[in-house]
Amino acid sequence: MRWRIPVSPFRLSRVLSPLFCAALLALTATSCIKKAALDAHIANVRRGGDAMGTLHDYEVAKAAALGGLAQLEGVHQLAPHNADATFMLCRGWVGVTLAFYQDDYERALLEDDEEGIAYHDLRTQAGFKRARHFGITTINLISEGFEDNLASSDTLRKWLVETFTDDTYAEELTWLGFSWVTYAGSSRHDPETVSSLWVGLEILQRAVELDETVANAAASAVLAAYYSSQSTDAADPHFDRAKRVASDKYLPLHLARATQYFCAKHDLANFKKELQFIVDAGDDMPEVRFLGLYAKRRAVRYLKHYETLFDHCSFQN
Repeated sequence: MRWRIPVSPFRLSRVLSPLFCAALLALTATSCIKKAALDAHIANVRRGGDAMGTLHDYEVAKAAALGGLAQLEGVHQLAPHNADATFMLCRGWVGVTLAFYQDDYERALLEDDEEGIAYHDLRTQAGFKRARHFGITTINLISEGFEDNLASSDTLRKWLVETFTDDTYAEELTWLGFSWVTYAGSSRHDPETVSSLWVGLEILQRAVELDETVANAAASAVLAAYYSSQSTDAADPHFDRAKRVASDKYLPLHLARATQYFCAKHDLANFKKELQFIVDAGDDMPEVRFLGLYAKRRAVRYLKHYETLFDHCSFQN
């Protein structure tokens, strides 16, 4: 299937003394214990990572997310072998860039701040690029051969199917695909990066096949957003799947329908209807409360400033 593109090591001597050998073995054993303890800690952090999603305060969530990323970067330096850490860095950088960097970019647009626009645009690209870097690192820690199979969509598809045969790594694929697509989408002035968008789409498609429920059907939502720019009919199955999995109460899905699907259809009435649904919604999914807050913050802004932020939609009144 072809996706269409819019637009110096140490070497020990043989004559080491028995005493030095004993010391070396003791050090190695201690290092193994420390490594095991660190790996266990990182695994626990990953298991508890969803707790921040219940936060109700935007500024608290922003400070917590940025502080958490800084800590994870340090943990990665201590445990570069750990795929849980690199996975959380991929996911974290996607989330921070979407929720906070893009928010800053939109505010700069509304303030007509040319310097701020340029700055936050670069921050957004850098955030998604770093997310993709850690996503690739994660996959390379899990299995060899990823970069060797990027010659074509058929080659990559074959490798993904043969390498990932159950849902064990569906999360890792989802967030790698997510980071790949968002980085390509934010790099409009870099044709080489934009032209690699198909890689992210293939990864997301395999993630859906393995476990469509990951992150409230995030892979399906991203595929739906992409297909909306190609054909709204092609987007429908992906939106339908995401709605079935995540439920109609999942507000970010309504945000995606408004800003991608109804934008592509030039349908202002339904664009506003979806956004107003978000604004009027209650706290119906407390486990993802912050994502609801994020969607509401954007919906209020878009209802007020759609003519500025969505002029590319060519809405028909």
